[in-house]
Amino acid sequence: MTQAEMKRVKETLALLAARDGCSVAHIRKAIQASIDDAWNRAWTQGNLQAQAYWKQLFPDGKKPSVEEFIAAMAHQVKTRK
Repeated sequence: MTQAEMKRVKETLALLAARDGCSVAHIRKAIQASIDDAWNRAWTQGNLQAQAYWKQLFPDGKKPSVEEFIAAMAHQVKTRK
């Protein structure tokens, strides 16, 4: 992830926290819980389509951090036609 992308992700997290009246840590924790749930379900429920999507986004096979996930989703939105 580039420094510019990291800056945008941090700004996004700060905007979400301000909008919701909570801390950035709270936002990060909520997003990480969602990532963890989706990641775990893909494998525990044998969802091959979800597994393929995760592998497409994160080919190293590691569960992404909040920042990595947001950057990947932003890239998906930008490149979607």
